[in-house]
Amino acid sequence: MYDLMALAWQTDSTRVLTYMLANSQTNRVYENLGIKSGHHQLTHSTGQDEDIQKIDQFLVEEFAKFVKKLSQITEGEGTLLDHCLITFGSAMGDGRKHDHDQLPVVVAGHAGGRIETGCCLTLKSETPMSNLFVTTAQLAGVKLNRFGDSTGPLRELLRS
Repeated sequence: MYDLMALAWQTDSTRVLTYMLANSQTNRVYENLGIKSGHHQLTHSTGQDEDIQKIDQFLVEEFAKFVKKLSQITEGEGTLLDHCLITFGSAMGDGRKHDHDQLPVVVAGHAGGRIETGCCLTLKSETPMSNLFVTTAQLAGVKLNRFGDSTGPLRELLRS
């Protein structure tokens, strides 16, 4: 799927892509990783952190391959990665608690040089995820100031 997404951007077939790896209640079994229990079941069990980490590592490695591929595709005077913005993350902070705090999110790409890169942001507690969506929409040229429970764009992400 990542290869198809890269090709769609490379051929300018689309400017926007959405790819959901799985919904938050998926009980997919990752037999390819030697794991016998379903993902959702694991997140509600104790003593299964090693299997959850294996799944997370696998998913992040696949995403990293996608980002690397984008960095190797020439576009204009840069690369496809230089000109795009990708959000990779989860809507769940801790599956056992069903909380939405400290969400694991990676923002990749350079958005044409409009965002800060190579940094780790720790945002104020209870910063809505929708603030990132507002920021992404604005970077894509959408005139949007609020979305859902947003309180505005993530100024911390924007290059000053």
